[in-house]
Amino acid sequence: MPPTLANRLRMRIGDPVVKRMARLRRSTTTGVLTTTRRDGSPRTTALRVWNRDGELAIVGLYGTSWWVRDARAGRPAELELGRERTRVALDELTGDAGAAFWQWFATAEPHHAKRYADVTAPLSGEDARRLAVERPAFRVAR
Repeated sequence: MPPTLANRLRMRIGDPVVKRMARLRRSTTTGVLTTTRRDGSPRTTALRVWNRDGELAIVGLYGTSWWVRDARAGRPAELELGRERTRVALDELTGDAGAAFWQWFATAEPHHAKRYADVTAPLSGEDARRLAVERPAFRVAR
């Protein structure tokens, strides 16, 4: 599915602005994820980091974007969060774990769940499993 105009504008204009703001502000909720392409060159994106029961998680709110593909391929990743830049492993939450994450997400972050996935809590099991596939979530292992 080709990116919509809104997604293209977000990638070209919004992402660079958010990355800069995250680095200046040293935010603990907005991180800068750096992954590597097949050829080894780095690429970065700004994204929101959620704390779920003491574990950090990131979500592909726009679906299977390039960083999701890089994470699935097992390419090295670094997360800059606050003043800390750390090599991380991104473990995809699939099946029941992914559905449980989306159940939590819809309850804990209703605004984001409605805005990005057009769902409200409580989610049916079927909706949670569908979202786990369409908008993958990853556990951030430091």
